[in-house]
Amino acid sequence: MMEKMFQTALDFKNLLEPKHFALRSLENLKAKVDLAGLAPAMHDLIKNRRTNGTTVIALKYEDGIVIAGDRRGSYGHVHADDFIKVQDMGNLTFIACSGTSSYIDDLEKTLISARKYWENIIEETIYIDGQAQLLERILRQNFEYLNVLMYVLGYYAVPILAGYDPFLKKGRLFEFDETGGRYEKKDYVVSGSGGLLAEMVLDDRWEADLNETDAVLLAIRSVMRASRDNYTSPGTLAPITVYSVSKTGSRILPEKKSLRLAWSLHIKDKKRRGEKAHADFFSGKE
Repeated sequence: MMEKMFQTALDFKNLLEPKHFALRSLENLKAKVDLAGLAPAMHDLIKNRRTNGTTVIALKYEDGIVIAGDRRGSYGHVHADDFIKVQDMGNLTFIACSGTSSYIDDLEKTLISARKYWENIIEETIYIDGQAQLLERILRQNFEYLNVLMYVLGYYAVPILAGYDPFLKKGRLFEFDETGGRYEKKDYVVSGSGGLLAEMVLDDRWEADLNETDAVLLAIRSVMRASRDNYTSPGTLAPITVYSVSKTGSRILPEKKSLRLAWSLHIKDKKRRGEKAHADFFSGKE
């Protein structure tokens, strides 16, 4: 019933004003451009943004989904590895984004706000399907508002939305583009500059009947592959953020275990290549 009510409500576009989908940071940039030209907006953007151009992924397993991301945020030639790219949107739904960090933060807050607003109206819980519709509207509204300036300023995000659908009783994955295009995927999805490298691993190793443990290992392996030839932070140094979501709820992989699994995969890979490998830490005895 919720899905039907929510779909009906979304058809009445005039019931929800555009301001509910507006990102505050975009409004600020647009105001600076309109008032004084491009230079103030560029200054504001460069001063405040912390760009993530790295890797996030999500994949299905037999009971749900796994969503993961590295931790690198870069600013010019400087980077830090404490940027968490996977966030809980509530109701068994998670988001992971590549792009400009201030845009990402704004996007996540706006989606949560819009979800709560609609839940109060329809008096039902909004899960992954409804949140995907809301995220599409948010992206479209703000692309129409800023349009080509998003590319001139380099100010946008490319999100993945993943979660468990209790009505269909399965995990669901959605990828989006910066213009608001929404595409549901049946197996896995990637985003970020390391996405192509991660996708090569997923394309080779993903199977529909993966269990949760194997899905987590595959997620770590794919992000680590991206880190070899991309700006993605190495999973052996900065723990990859990994969540799994199913009908029983969501679980986060502890940081120590994430590091331990990454090192295990790293050692196995070096042995496969005939190289010597030594790791006296993250052996599971800490």
